Amino acid sequence: MQKLLTVIVAAAVLLSIMTAGAESQGTASEARDKREQVRAERAAAAKELDAAKADDEAVHAALLAITASVNAQQADIDEAQRRLEGLRADVAAAEAAIVDADLESQALNDELVALAVAGFVTGESEEPSLIFQSEDIMA
Repeated sequence: MQKLLTVIVAAAVLLSIMTAGAESQGTASEARDKREQVRAERAAAAKELDAAKADDEAVHAALLAITASVNAQQADIDEAQRRLEGLRADVAAAEAAIVDADLESQALNDELVALAVAGFVTGESEEPSLIFQSEDIMA
């Protein structure tokens, strides 16, 4: 955009210099016509300059809007990734708790089998429901 503006301004200056030289060589009527032509060309260049500036401003505004949208989407992605990491940590903790519960269950089952075998071998037998009511299975 800056190059376009520079070219337009340079062309306008060059045209006015050329017109000034032509005015001194031609008649007053021709000079007046040339001045009007230069004014018209300057006006056209000014319109193009305004349009280019407006286009540049519109592009800049659109770019700012797109950047804001991208930043908001990235923030949403970052938040979702943080939540996902938290959920993955929760899943890992739950899996560890399941493993612990399985180990504890297996240990209790082994103790129950050992008590049953010991009761069978020694002939001492407790009411099975009493074993489950006790806080300590070995009691």
